Amino acid sequence: KGDYSLDYKEKEQMLSTGMTMHIDTLTAPELNVRDASVSFALNQLDARGYEDFMTLYTQTVNSTIQDIAEAQDDPEKMKTLMEQRMGGVGLQMIGIYEKMMKKGLELKIVDMKATLPEGKVEGDLSFVLTQDITFAQIGPVTQKPDLAFSLFSLDSNLAFPAKLAQDSPMLTAPLFPGMQTGIFIQDGSMLRHQAKTEDGTLVLNGHKI
Repeated sequence: KGDYSLDYKEKEQMLSTGMTMHIDTLTAPELNVRDASVSFALNQLDARGYEDFMTLYTQTVNSTIQDIAEAQDDPEKMKTLMEQRMGGVGLQMIGIYEKMMKKGLELKIVDMKATLPEGKVEGDLSFVLTQDITFAQIGPVTQKPDLAFSLFSLDSNLAFPAKLAQDSPMLTAPLFPGMQTGIFIQDGSMLRHQAKTEDGTLVLNGHKI
């Protein structure tokens, strides 16, 4: 089962779209899921940027089909044509992505839940840009990741049965300096994660990083 929504604010030139899915039962070898559901939403998407993206996407698909016909089963020619095509598309995409990465753009995953033989899985996530972002700003973040917390706000929660992790230490052990916990913490038979940005810093499982 699923529902889809689309909202367009003409004055602001912004799109918002959402989708909800629900599965009563899903069974397969080594898989038994009941009462599973999740809702996705992408809010405050720049409509002009999205239109430019879809135009370029359509043009790229059509051009790729022409390249395939032109190559006529010649792998080397196909490789050359695709490299030329993707190189040009990549440069155009940078400008288009920057149009869409505007302050207020939000990705939400809410009401995620499922019942497994091991127990219940629950989670949600909200990711919102707090300012317009350009690719020039992303470079410094790769060198100093904590700068990212001034570009977006994050609020995420996830819990699932520890049995599913098969005792993986990577989930509960600190991965970087400054982390007091792993991405998850053990809570009885469950692994739990909670992360939230506050005043330009990340609070992970109750501890500031």
